[in-house]
Amino acid sequence: MILRGMKSLILTPTLLFALLASCQEPEAADQSFSFGADTTIIDGTTLTLSNRHDDATYLWSTGETTPSITIDTAGTYWLLMTVDGDKYSDTINVDIAWRTVKLESSLGDMQLWLHLKTPLHRDAFLNLIEEGYFDNHTFNRVINHFVIQGGCPDLPGGFTDTSLFIEPEFHDDLKHVFGAVGGGRDDNPGKKTNACQFYIVDDPKGPYNLSKLDGDYTIFGQVIKGLSVVDLISRVNTDKDDAPIEEVIFALSIETYTAQEIQKLFGYNISE
Repeated sequence: MILRGMKSLILTPTLLFALLASCQEPEAADQSFSFGADTTIIDGTTLTLSNRHDDATYLWSTGETTPSITIDTAGTYWLLMTVDGDKYSDTINVDIAWRTVKLESSLGDMQLWLHLKTPLHRDAFLNLIEEGYFDNHTFNRVINHFVIQGGCPDLPGGFTDTSLFIEPEFHDDLKHVFGAVGGGRDDNPGKKTNACQFYIVDDPKGPYNLSKLDGDYTIFGQVIKGLSVVDLISRVNTDKDDAPIEEVIFALSIETYTAQEIQKLFGYNISE
């Protein structure tokens, strides 16, 4: 499923539903009602669940007692509503469809997971994709057993437009391993990433010590399918500036999958 720009969703059958699940069950009800089918929301969006009935009292599994609530997390949720002494209840399951990135290139395709613990980089990268910035770009710097770099090119004096700069998001467990996606930058003292440039780490079996980049350049994603394509791109012929002799063109788009689908399709477990 490919999605762009969706920020919120409002469901409204006669009754609607909630989030942040409580493990306990609702107390026994006299009657049941139907929330309808279970649903899935896109990560980063919200779901408004609303029910209004004259003289009713409400108890959601979240502990809230209002006619409507807004949720943004997966779980199993219930509502217990009391009207004139009669109790009504039902349960609904809400899942999250996570935004991943598909990279389609002239030499093959990849699927990228963007780390949840680097939200500044993740959001900036996804925003640029949604805006179409990466619809037709090239890998402009390629070094075998080091990195393949794409997006906006390096400039001799560094980046003059700082509007896309992002504060670094370093984590000890996000390192420069094969397939890691990192943020490009110039030599600015704050080690800020320029959101328009990224690189993917090639199989580090050569003379380069990539571990020295850990804590210096932000890693914000991982290739979860297509590592062979990374290796293939890294082997193209390049000029003295490490630019491919023949352009390697790519485009990025957003695809959404549940955690179960990501594990099944790509063998990647979301553990963040």
